[in-house]
Amino acid sequence: MSRFSLIKSLLRVPYFPTLRKICPHHPSRNLSPAVDRLKKEYSFPRTNIATISRSWTSFPQRRVVRSPASQFGTPTAAAMTVTLVVLNARQIHFLSVFEKELSYLGERVYVWVNGEENASESCKLASLQHLALIYEAVSRSSPQLDVVPLLPCVGWSRERVSQLPDVEQMLWLPPKEADKAESFLSLANSLRSQQGLAALRLVAPAEGSLEPDKTAHMPHPRPVIEGLGPLPGKLEYSHAAVGGTFDSLHAGHRLLLSAAAAVTRGTLWLGIASDALLANKGNADLLQRYAEREANAVEFLRRVRPGMDVRPGPLTDPSEPPLAATMREMEALVVSRETTGGAEWINGHRRTRGFGPLDVLVVGLVGADGQDAGSAKLSSSGLRAKRAASSGG
Repeated sequence: MSRFSLIKSLLRVPYFPTLRKICPHHPSRNLSPAVDRLKKEYSFPRTNIATISRSWTSFPQRRVVRSPASQFGTPTAAAMTVTLVVLNARQIHFLSVFEKELSYLGERVYVWVNGEENASESCKLASLQHLALIYEAVSRSSPQLDVVPLLPCVGWSRERVSQLPDVEQMLWLPPKEADKAESFLSLANSLRSQQGLAALRLVAPAEGSLEPDKTAHMPHPRPVIEGLGPLPGKLEYSHAAVGGTFDSLHAGHRLLLSAAAAVTRGTLWLGIASDALLANKGNADLLQRYAEREANAVEFLRRVRPGMDVRPGPLTDPSEPPLAATMREMEALVVSRETTGGAEWINGHRRTRGFGPLDVLVVGLVGADGQDAGSAKLSSSGLRAKRAASSGG
């Protein structure tokens, strides 16, 4: 048996703890010492190695641990590892596996929710609920990880997902659907080869992450996305608005922005708090400047919906009505649950001007101990406080 066949067979049985100790990053290092030690430790007969049954880990595994610095910022492109996670929409409970794996998937993670509406159809409220569940899982594990959702209703088909240029590896959930994973990988790598892109490799979850926790009790209400009033069956707007601080993007920001991107087919008006408006915030010296916050928010939106028309601008005076209140053709407003009062205020201003009310899409709180406006939640202020404490500030 060739060394390659031996290694391939060994990687199909659950001896990863030993292999990691010997060779933690085995796909990129010489495996000879690891193989020799495994053969000696487990006394594999030569004939048995070739007949080892195929198990859950029927594809190679490469696990990447992010550096501590990447928890508080985006690494350079050259240092990034980017993973595509394919999640079956009908088995969303596998998000518990996703949550456990986040620390090992690199600095950017795309999540394609397979099995939703056909690509290019308008999003429905049910599709957006997946966003809330994904980012709740992110908030509990790696709240500032750059997780980008790829919804079929936004146009993310199997072919389009396959050709993401920055992706290196793929995690398929549920992990035991090896045949489906290999079929997808074969198609993806064929398309990537035609485009001159590097082939994707499959990664397997760690042994302890294999089974979803269907019985786990959620200590707090799960976040949902809903309307402040009645919403149309298909959410598709030519002009919509969303606003926020967007300092050091975290799971809550990304949920708000991705929901706004999902429902906007035309122009999204993006309001961002000005530097002057944030001068009295806690640990203000750690706040990103307006230009950086704007650039990060716009870049994220265009990853969710490539090429979308985003019109950013500063929010300078909270007492003045924003563009959503003064622009007749505006159709929708996307807000977090804690700011629904502001949405009602905006619609009140529209009524005084003789404009129709906006559809208001309310995004639930993530990393929260409840879903009311006063609940403790994941926040930029809290994250800045942790950064200050960790640096001795």
